[in-house]
Amino acid sequence: MRITTVMMGNRYMANLQRNKASFNKAEQQSTDFRKFYQISDDPASAAKGFQLRREITKNEAQLRNAEFADGRMKTAESSMTNIQDQLKDIRDRLVQGNHGTYNPEDKETIAKELRGIQAAIVQELNVSYTDQYLFGGAVTGKAPVSVEDGQMLYRGKPLEQAAGETIADFEKRIEIYQSESIITDFGYGINGEDDDSGFDISLSAVNLMGYGSTKSESGITMSNNLYNLAGQMADYLEGAGEEGFDEEVFGEYIVQFDNVHKNFLNELTKMGEKAKTIEYTITRLKANGLALAEKQNYVENVEPEEALTNFKYQEFAYRAALAVGNKVIQPSLLDYLN
Repeated sequence: MRITTVMMGNRYMANLQRNKASFNKAEQQSTDFRKFYQISDDPASAAKGFQLRREITKNEAQLRNAEFADGRMKTAESSMTNIQDQLKDIRDRLVQGNHGTYNPEDKETIAKELRGIQAAIVQELNVSYTDQYLFGGAVTGKAPVSVEDGQMLYRGKPLEQAAGETIADFEKRIEIYQSESIITDFGYGINGEDDDSGFDISLSAVNLMGYGSTKSESGITMSNNLYNLAGQMADYLEGAGEEGFDEEVFGEYIVQFDNVHKNFLNELTKMGEKAKTIEYTITRLKANGLALAEKQNYVENVEPEEALTNFKYQEFAYRAALAVGNKVIQPSLLDYLN
């Protein structure tokens, strides 16, 4: 078969275009270090890359959730620590005073401190974070705690059995409060049907403050709610007078105070455990994000040294192809015949 100049020229131009395309790709890779620019360039790597991008996006969303929950929990812990500091101080004074002699000034002072604790409890339980109230269970758009006739109300309802309310109805109402949750995705995959973590970041004033009432050995009905009990103790100190004050009766109040305070501390400990879990989660998600980014870089990018070396090689190959063209395609028919 006779090979003509046209055939050689066409074949040369086709090869030159391939060299030019390889050179252009190598030049682009030397600046952005991308391994591929279309799915067809490397289908296997592209599929892995898309999967990694989905995982990175999900990990970033979970990290935002965890950091938001961390902010909530730290704000809540700070508020409850403020209450705990006051409770510890007043508890020491209650015990010391009851074992000695309460004079009218002592009673008035301690009663004022108890009233101050009540005010602090309301203020701290109505704390908010990013316009969300923290201690209202699943209801975050409205302040959870208010006071009416000296009694704490949670979302407008008393935390003790209301007039006309049966024990069963009261217990059902409290159970509903305690069963509420705010579920967020931290990537633990324990929710069964999907990949949500099912981690509950809700906080409730019901659990922290207590609910219901208890009768003492002497038959006095004492609140299980920290706010209400502090008010009862203050009322007793203010109304007992010098002769009406009974050390044994007030001792029962102190025992009840210790029990309710112990419940508060238990709930504060649970809050601390949640905070620790969230802190660990943030550390885990950040480490996971770095690992995913490293995998993505391996799948989608080339090493700079490799990209620059390949660019120089493709540049040399392209220049060599141009030089060969001067020999293959002769400038005239006479040169070809020679």
